Amino acid sequence: MGKLKNNTLDLDLSKLKLFSTSNFSFLIPEHFDEDMKLRIDASIKSKILGVKSIDNIFKYLLNKNEKLENENEIILTDKVISLIKKRLNKIYKKHETIQINDQEIKIIAIHTALLRLRTSYEVCLFLIKLGYYFEANTIIRQIFEQFAFCINISDITNKAYDEIWETKSKKKKEFESTNISKFKNLITDLKIGVIYSDLSKKAHIDIEEAFKYLDFDNENGHAIIIKRSRNLTKTSAYLLYIMCYLHETVLEYSFKEYIKNYKFLTIENNIFKSKPNKIYVKSLKEIQEALIAEEKTSP
Repeated sequence: MGKLKNNTLDLDLSKLKLFSTSNFSFLIPEHFDEDMKLRIDASIKSKILGVKSIDNIFKYLLNKNEKLENENEIILTDKVISLIKKRLNKIYKKHETIQINDQEIKIIAIHTALLRLRTSYEVCLFLIKLGYYFEANTIIRQIFEQFAFCINISDITNKAYDEIWETKSKKKKEFESTNISKFKNLITDLKIGVIYSDLSKKAHIDIEEAFKYLDFDNENGHAIIIKRSRNLTKTSAYLLYIMCYLHETVLEYSFKEYIKNYKFLTIENNIFKSKPNKIYVKSLKEIQEALIAEEKTSP
């Protein structure tokens, strides 16, 4: 995301995190420590209670050592977001170093598709920080489908492209982003079909999923639509980290003619397959174990 600037403000929107207190939720700079968050909390509570002395409320909160609701979820999500940002920076730098001289349609299309995903990642991270898991999952699915599109067209020639699109051939469906057959053949260490199916369910509220987005207010006797959830955005962050892993593999495969050393690919009998990466495998395992552990301890 860009920075908002004026004479006194220089705010990087990508470096904000969600903070909630007294039924209010808002974004604060991610470097704010617990002391600063307590002071914000004290300021809001003093306004609500009509107490002039913010310091007295701050001392009370400090002594009480009040913890934020679902603090564990926030810590885990922030950790995964940090991992995502590190990997994205490496992905962007690697893409920028690839020297592309050809004017092939497939190269231009893939180059454009992967570069525009920067905006998708930024918006998705922003939504995750705000707790909007449904909207975040929808973007994650779109990112996944862009990968499938890149893989599908990565071996097409200009002549074949012209023939298929000019004649409106039925083969055109082979290159659609919802066709993940070739993607599944490339990725050997992840269950691509299962991931896509899960993302499709998360990105659409069907009859089976509808009730997951409802909570019931027994006091007032009506249903409330759940728009945000820190707990569910943990899973969104985990899925977005998986997208980073897939992005690295797709980047190498799509530009395989221009890359000398493969870190995410291996070749067997002239067929490219994904190669497990130790960094991702370790991180994904740790995140998955943390998610399972919190699920067991949650009420």
